[in-house]
Amino acid sequence: MGNSKKIKESSHLKDMMSRLLGNGLFSDVVLLVGAEGYEIKSHKMVLGGRSPVFETMLQRRWTEQQTLPGTEGKVSIRLEEHEVESVKTFLQFLYTDELGELDVTGLLGLLKLAHLYDVAELLDEIISRLRAVIESIDRRSSTSEIVEAGTTTRKDAVNSCLSIYAGARYLNPELSQLSFQAFLKNIRVAGDHDRYLTWDSELVKEILNQDSIDIGEVDLFKALMKWGNQPGESTDDFSKALPELMKLIRFPTMEQKDFAAVVVPTGILRSEQVVEMFLHFTDPGSSPCQFNTNHRIRNFSTKTEISIFDNDTSNFSNIISYRQADDYFEGITEIRLNAIATE
Repeated sequence: MGNSKKIKESSHLKDMMSRLLGNGLFSDVVLLVGAEGYEIKSHKMVLGGRSPVFETMLQRRWTEQQTLPGTEGKVSIRLEEHEVESVKTFLQFLYTDELGELDVTGLLGLLKLAHLYDVAELLDEIISRLRAVIESIDRRSSTSEIVEAGTTTRKDAVNSCLSIYAGARYLNPELSQLSFQAFLKNIRVAGDHDRYLTWDSELVKEILNQDSIDIGEVDLFKALMKWGNQPGESTDDFSKALPELMKLIRFPTMEQKDFAAVVVPTGILRSEQVVEMFLHFTDPGSSPCQFNTNHRIRNFSTKTEISIFDNDTSNFSNIISYRQADDYFEGITEIRLNAIATE
């Protein structure tokens, strides 16, 4: 009987606090949310009581400077970089200690607010939910469920992992890396419909630094070339990043014939680098090269390898046959050796 009464009283308290937030009665704070300054009325007592950051902000000296005309003497707090729905959900938790069902985007929007205003209970709950999403994707990847699922399911899994990786990168590095590892297990899905073309250079660099990835080196090179030479507003940014990222391609781990037929015709490597690579292919022991020579580990979770990345090299200029490539390199090597002999 006693427990039932406590639960009922708790429910009434939450309902009362929710109504107080909804109608703004006795409010003494106005939150100006987003670029448009959407107004949400709130209360110092609740904000300061739930967040040590708000508690500091709402000290008298600060509040005297934040009272704007037209706000009926209420303290104004600007939250220009946050979404209205995220702030509403954030306040709902502060007032009622309840958090409804949210998708990954909603959780990440809330993560920023919980971290910024140091609301520990909310932060723990968000991280727990995001971790559950990652673990679910990870489990399904291990059992090949995602690979066998429809395109939408696979796309959602990859998008969720990338969203968590990017959204938690600076707020919770451990969670971000956990998501990134789950993403790597499904990275081949990114080749479908060229989704990887939208990735920023930091993500591409992170991928190319991996020692274990389920993509062949030639396919990685093709994807990087397509990423760096795509048309559009971001072309300059991509092309500027391309030379540094190209250093992370492990050319020595390719087959010589693939290097000759796919890499050389693009002209992405200088003549000296090309000669260096061919000498390395001929005698790896006595001809070191500047590129990483360690093969990446490939652990396929499916019975058969799915070739998703574009194998079409027609968009690369001056495509030449294997035989022409061999002749080309023989000529370059001879010229280079003659130059060395005359020095």
